[in-house]
Amino acid sequence: MSERSSSRAQTTIDFAIGAGVFLLAVAFVVAFVPSMLSPFAGGGQEDTVVADRVASQLVGGTLSAPETPYRVDGECAAAFFDASVAGDPDCEFDTDASTVNERVGVSDRVRLNVTLDGDRTGDGVERLCWDDDERRIVEADASGCDDANRFEAGPTPPTDSSSVVVAWRTVSLAGETAQLEVRVW
Repeated sequence: MSERSSSRAQTTIDFAIGAGVFLLAVAFVVAFVPSMLSPFAGGGQEDTVVADRVASQLVGGTLSAPETPYRVDGECAAAFFDASVAGDPDCEFDTDASTVNERVGVSDRVRLNVTLDGDRTGDGVERLCWDDDERRIVEADASGCDDANRFEAGPTPPTDSSSVVVAWRTVSLAGETAQLEVRVW
């Protein structure tokens, strides 16, 4: 009889356990290391926070009375979007501010665009505008709308929509439903 000796102690189960532990370690590194380094890497998470904060601020008191949030005052909206409004409307932002960033209190490093759209005539949602002659809100394609009075503020967002964060709020404007959109990139 010959004795059989083997110098190999590894079995199939040992191999499977080792491979499983290795794969779990790799999955952990891939899942958690990027989030640990995120404060040092560029990203869009802060854009999401800014867009949401600005949209909530606008509908919660800047363009409406604090006691009636989501009910946008037409003259404050016109003043916010740089339309000429008779007198000095009582609005919750600095009407003398030259940029949309100054009006909402956001750093100039943030690229910000704010628009207000609605369906005033029943033919689809369009950009709204301030009619200087009639002193009222109309759709941008109306005859009394001057391009300078369109309800849009800030630079034009890039066409690459994957880099733009959008926050929107449905509001009441002059008794009708409108859509406020804040874009940050």
